Amino acid sequence: MQTKRIFLSTILLSATFLVASAHSYAGGNDTSQHGGYEVGDVYRGDKVHRSAVTLPRFTAEELENIGFPADDEYVVEAPAPGITYFQIVGICSSYSGGCNPATYTWESIDAYQTSTVFNHGGSIVGTAVLEYGYGNGGANLGGVSGSNYDIEYLCGSMSNLHSCSTGETVTGFLKFYSFSGPQGGSLSANTSSIAYPFGFWSDSLYIL
Repeated sequence: MQTKRIFLSTILLSATFLVASAHSYAGGNDTSQHGGYEVGDVYRGDKVHRSAVTLPRFTAEELENIGFPADDEYVVEAPAPGITYFQIVGICSSYSGGCNPATYTWESIDAYQTSTVFNHGGSIVGTAVLEYGYGNGGANLGGVSGSNYDIEYLCGSMSNLHSCSTGETVTGFLKFYSFSGPQGGSLSANTSSIAYPFGFWSDSLYIL
């Protein structure tokens, strides 16, 4: 079984999520929960709006380490390449502002995390999963299968992954799943490549 854990040493943690104003969700100048950090500081576990999400980026050396050509301008040209990277990258819930695409906020999840930093729950819990390549999969929280309510198409190489523009080749997906019922617990997500390199990928996270 392949998981994102294989690639831990290659992940740029600081590039997973960028926050324009780290404490805008928490209500401005409240620093009591975050060790005295000031407004504008970026720290792991920040809740961010979807529009602030910046996808993981890799240097040429890191790409070579995970099997990509050293040229960081490399773009997948095959019409349907298999999965080569898979990761749970965000959690939203009623407690964090809801999962409405127009208003919801995220707790960012980096590659080393095994649980959320913030408590989640309420009527809706949601997750964002990054798939680089093409696969079929899903997400499960506490035995309940998630509803895939949104997909964002991604283009470019892993060093320059971005939302697609007209005419670009799709190289990955940001898939959004929601759960109605579970308030937290063990979240798992998985996918199976539909083309070479074939394989099964999975990731897991405990939601507080």
